[in-house]
Parts: sequence; structure tokens; C-alpha cells
Amino acid sequence: MSLNGLAAVQQQDLFAADPEPWEQDAAQTKCVAEIVLSRGPDAVYDYEVPAVFRDAERPERLLEVGRRVKVPFGRGNRDAVGYCVAIEHKQVAAGRSLKPVAAVLDGQSLLTPAMLRLTRWMAQYYLCPWGQVLEAVVPAGVRGKAGTREVKLLSLPADVREQLANPAQLGVTSAQQQKALETLAGCRRPVTAAQLAERAGCTTGPIRRLLKLGLIEERAERIDTGELIDEVPPRESPLALNADQQAALNHIIAALDAQQARGLLLHGVTGSGKTEV
Repeated sequence: MSLNGLAAVQQQDLFAADPEPWEQDAAQTKCVAEIVLSRGPDAVYDYEVPAVFRDAERPERLLEVGRRVKVPFGRGNRDAVGYCVAIEHKQVAAGRSLKPVAAVLDGQSLLTPAMLRLTRWMAQYYLCPWGQVLEAVVPAGVRGKAGTREVKLLSLPADVREQLANPAQLGVTSAQQQKALETLAGCRRPVTAAQLAERAGCTTGPIRRLLKLGLIEERAERIDTGELIDEVPPRESPLALNADQQAALNHIIAALDAQQARGLLLHGVTGSGKTEV
């Protein structure tokens, strides 16, 4: 290249126009983790990897392929646990925003690249969600306490449930204690003391008293970090059933009262009211 040509190239570089903002946005590169949820839709989701999870000086928080993560999922951004199956630098289209990884749950990778390839093949061959295969392949003993937390769950003994109509016989001395028992009786599954207190509209004091009296059972259980334990459902007003719905419900209740081991078929077209029954 001649000196004149070199000067021309340098001059063009010197006075080249800066790229437009939308061109920069369109070419934006981000560190993206591909996540497969342990429970949920059978798909691979892209999440942005924050800088805090790319710090090699903090290996316990470093996101690597094969580790579990907690991510916000869905429109409500509920906590979900998933496996990181790949990390790549991807071009993110203009106007597209990625949700960030919320937490790294494991201090080391639970899955090797070979195991990821094998589980992917298994999911395709057996037509099942990849996340379900990953959960089955990683033994509970390997997961251990990584990414889990211990919670204390409360439930109502069967004999106490039968005597709720006579609180005096149970030794209940306050309206708050009675309210806590009734609220716990309406729970579908065991709940924490904090959840019970919030729903019953009381402090944890009456609940501790009920525990001392033996009217509430408490057990420790280890759950995945980010796993949503059952919330106490808000009380709703009784549903107003139509004549057909009430007739079907009466038939079901009669069979339950008779303690008969029999099958019942609830038949109806879509929108006929089966869900309410």
C-alpha cells in the first residue's frame, strides 16, 4: 500500500462516524446462562449472568455449567430452581431484556458435560422433560444440603381436629389460640409459624403456647432453596352452586359419609361447572 493510500485509510478511520445508539444496542453482547428448570415447562431459558456470579475470586458464588441456580420465572417472577446447562456470550437483540440469575445454589458442579449430554439424550429418547431427568440423575445424597434450607412446619393432629368444636376441652384459653387452630385446620398442607400467624392475624405467641400444649405438631423438613412451600389460601366465601352442581356434590358427600371405596365420575362439557364441584 502506498503512503497516500495509508494516509487515506488513517484519515477515514480518524473521521469515521460513531455508530448510532440503536446499532450499539443491536450488537450488545451479554453473558447468558441457559437454564433448565427442575420442575416446570420442558424448555431451555436464557438468563443474564450478573457480574457477581462471574467473579473467579469467589468460587463459591461462581456460576458454572452443572450448578443449580435460583431464577425468577414467569410474569409473577416466582422463585424457581433450575440447572445451568450452558454459558455463552450471546448477541442480544435490541429491545430484548433478559432476567438475571438470582442466586447460585451449589458450591460445585453437580453434573459433568458428559452427564448433561446423556440426560439430554434420555429426555429426547423417553419423551420426558430434561429437568425431570436431571433431578433423577443427581442423587439426593450428592445434592446433600447444597441449595437447601431447613424449615419447621406445623400441622394439626387428627384428634385435635375432631375436638375443634369444643375448645374448652382442649385447654384453649384465648380467642387467638382458637383462631390459630381453626386457620391451621383449613390449610391444605403444613405451614410455617410465620405463615400461620400472618393468616390468623396474631403473633407467634399463641402458636408457641399451642405447641407447648401439644395441640399443634411441629416437624423439621429440608426443602430446596427457592421452593415455595404451601401458602395458607385466603378464605373465600362459599360458592353458589346451581341445581346440577349441588346434586353432584350431594352424591359425592353421601359416598364419603358412607366410607365406601368406590369410583365416581364427574361428567360434563367444558364450562359446565365441574371445577367448582
